[in-house]
Amino acid sequence: MRSRLLEWIGPEAHKITISTFHSFCNSVIQEHAALFGHYDLQPITDLERIKIIRAVIDGLEKNHLLRKNNLFRYVNEKGLSSLFKLMKQEGWSYDYINTYVIEYLKGLPDNPDYKYKRKTGAHSKGDLKVDKIEKEQRKMERLLALASCYNPFIEQLKEARRYEYDDMILWVLKAFQENKDLLSSYQEKFLYFLVDEYQDTNHSQYLIVKSLADKFENICVVGDDAQSIYGFRGANIENILSFQKDYPSASVYRLEQNYRSTQNIVNAANSVIKNNLNKLEKEVWTENEIGEKIEIK
Repeated sequence: MRSRLLEWIGPEAHKITISTFHSFCNSVIQEHAALFGHYDLQPITDLERIKIIRAVIDGLEKNHLLRKNNLFRYVNEKGLSSLFKLMKQEGWSYDYINTYVIEYLKGLPDNPDYKYKRKTGAHSKGDLKVDKIEKEQRKMERLLALASCYNPFIEQLKEARRYEYDDMILWVLKAFQENKDLLSSYQEKFLYFLVDEYQDTNHSQYLIVKSLADKFENICVVGDDAQSIYGFRGANIENILSFQKDYPSASVYRLEQNYRSTQNIVNAANSVIKNNLNKLEKEVWTENEIGEKIEIK
């Protein structure tokens, strides 16, 4: 990106701040080290992470759901690791998940998917699918059991003087929420904010951007809702779909011409994308040749 800017605007490009979310948050922490008080913390290694998660499991009460199968005590290790990462990326707490689960389970009896749509054996139309509801209740019980380990995990990280990269975003977000002077200094430091690949931001990253741009609404984002490929790491496509709700005066420019692909590939892509339920309407087109037919092997 820096090289492109140098081609377009020359040496002025060196005055522009270009960073990832993590490197931006790291710079905020380094510039205000006394405020954050994280002088002696070290990034956690994969091995240390496993050890801490296992220590959390070992510290659970013997009647805890995750400890009932003591022969395979660490079978939930990967599940815990994935959930903790998602909780940080989306800014979820245990209380948030618990509230969600209560509301979710409360609504199951009214959900058409959990009712018989026609008479089936001993069940009449409209009867509850009790087995299916109980299965969902067991899933939610396990989710809460996993989520209950989050706070002990955070405490163990602190004791070990270790941090994860997603922690930096949460620290800066918390500092922006609690220290208005700090937030204001960064809101006024930059003339404009430009976020690339906006469809791949998670909720915590979204909140950082929103905090920075809230004062002057001096923001431009670039992204394609049809290309959100990082759902596995917490990317939230709702961020790009709701951008106009956050900034009602924003202008939308649709970049619909495809310069890279042949007509056959563009047609095939459009035929698949049109089935997406949540999307921004656009029609991709190209002036390129028809090209070879697509083969399915």
